[in-house]
Formats: sequence, structure tokens, C-alpha cells
Amino acid sequence: MKKNLLHLAVLLTFVLVSCEKKGEFNLFDKKEKACSTVKYESLPENLKTNFKTKYPNAEAVTWFDKDGKAFTAVFKISGANTISTFDKNGDFKSETSDDEDNNDNDCGCEIEIED
Repeated sequence: MKKNLLHLAVLLTFVLVSCEKKGEFNLFDKKEKACSTVKYESLPENLKTNFKTKYPNAEAVTWFDKDGKAFTAVFKISGANTISTFDKNGDFKSETSDDEDNNDNDCGCEIEIED
């Protein structure tokens, strides 16, 4: 019996360590992975058009890929930091500014914002 428990403990440890190394499971750090940035040139044309129409005065725009499910722009408009999300087809989904709480976590990765 003790031998079976020892084997089970070793197997469980091996599985947890293997999954952690692959990034599938992280026992010690519950942070989301950071979203990757996207070059403007590689965005869908419909998205570029919709963004320019909605935010003609946007400054310092940085684009992020939200795990292939959406694109998020982080930018300044009239001095306020703004986050705007568009679906993968380029259609507007949501907007959050400095004075709002951003609870749009339905797209996986987390955006790293530098001031």
C-alpha cells in the first residue's frame, strides 16, 4: 500500500512539473500570460477603417492580439488612456477609459500597459 502511494505521489509530481514547463498549468503563479503586440500593417483592413472612423484623434496606439479572438488597442485620446476592443473581423466590441473599471477578461491573455 505504501509503495502504491509513493508511486502515485511521484506520478502526480511528474505530471504537475511537466504541465508547468509546457505552460499548461502553473502551480505557483496564477498570472495570465501577456498578450502579444500586433503591427498595424498586419491588422484586418476592416479593423483599420473602423478604428480610424471611431477614433480619428487617437495618439500613441499599441495593438494587441487577444489570443486570436479579438484585437485590443491601447491609446490616448484627449489625454485619457483608452482601451478599445474589436472582434477578429474588425467590428467594435467595447471601450474602457481611465475612469472606468476594465472587466473585459473574456479573451484570454492580459494586456501589459506601460505609462
